[in-house]
Amino acid sequence: MNKRAAIGAGSIDIGAVDRFLVEHGSFTVLDWLLAEGMLAYADYAAWRDGNRETLDEALPLPPADIDRLLAEVDRHGHALHLAAEPRDVFVWSTSNPQPLKASKRAEVHRRLVQQWRRASHAPQFDLFMDNAASVAESRLCGTLGSRRFDEATRDLHALSRLDPANKSLGHYQDLINYGRHSQATAPADPHGLRAELDGLEQEVQPLARTLLAANARDYLTPAWQRLAKALEELPAQEDLDDRLHTSYALAQIPDWEAVRQCLESEPRLLKRPRWLQRLARACRATGKPETGLLWWLVSIDRHPHDAASALEQCDDPVLSRLFSDFLSVQNRLRIELPESGFPGFVLLRRPGLVHYLGTVAPLERPETALMVGLIEARRDGKDEIALRKSLGEIDLGLLAMYLQVGIR
Repeated sequence: MNKRAAIGAGSIDIGAVDRFLVEHGSFTVLDWLLAEGMLAYADYAAWRDGNRETLDEALPLPPADIDRLLAEVDRHGHALHLAAEPRDVFVWSTSNPQPLKASKRAEVHRRLVQQWRRASHAPQFDLFMDNAASVAESRLCGTLGSRRFDEATRDLHALSRLDPANKSLGHYQDLINYGRHSQATAPADPHGLRAELDGLEQEVQPLARTLLAANARDYLTPAWQRLAKALEELPAQEDLDDRLHTSYALAQIPDWEAVRQCLESEPRLLKRPRWLQRLARACRATGKPETGLLWWLVSIDRHPHDAASALEQCDDPVLSRLFSDFLSVQNRLRIELPESGFPGFVLLRRPGLVHYLGTVAPLERPETALMVGLIEARRDGKDEIALRKSLGEIDLGLLAMYLQVGIR
């Protein structure tokens, strides 16, 4: 990701913290940086494998912006009445795990890796026996997250002795068993991928997020990598579940650079709106926000019937604001446009995107092409009469937007 794009994204609002918490069961700055593409998964994996001393050089934000981001998270965490739990991070899958440092600055390291949770979910420590059980359970979560399953088995036995009434003991054993299964050398069965995916999403992932919190993503990654490898071999199918694609598994890790490369080389890409939207997300996360926004417009341009539901679920804040503006302008002008008019409106609001059109597949709808023509004519000082007439013949509402709103 280029530094300019990262600095622009290096801020977080309270709603983003709350949404991440709801989805993942806990919030850590490090996980959020991965999800937003501000930390490349390849750099993170190298660190967890013990091949990087810290992540200082992997983060495209300068120290002052990191400090500002951490201060924002602290404010939001306290405003949401969350509890901050310290957390140790170790090298993955080794018999002699070494603690890792996310930053050379000790305080930055602590705040990058600590997990924020609802106060009711945070372990309550005291000076007696339940303290020993809580420590043992925390250690078990850490060894599961670090994929050290032999050690996790020993930790589970220790927890069983200290807290035999713990209702999660069986669930922890299930996670150990599934973790070993995910690390097995045998590839996933291509004929059972849908069932395996459903089991992972509906059973294993919710359980891991509930019990392991900030350790869940690292625990689940081998399962997603195993599925991604199997999905590469899956034959092409016209009625394919949108999740049964390598890019979907990679996005759950999330390895956004791999997602982008996977989809850019996908010959069926333009036939699948969800894949187009996934590519848009990957572009945004890898420092290509303009290209990402345009892939969204390609998705709407090629699949207008899917646009309404897709825009409602969109997690791109820029696109969401533009869609809200699109609806507001319609209300103000007392016109009603279908979602297929949205790409033209976005280009009207963001005419600079015209310069990036060559980075994506062509926008095909005639009203969108006419809006591009009007933007270029205005830029070059050419006559617009014929273009306006043609746009009016297709969509008077979009012409009204062009005339009333103008090019920004």
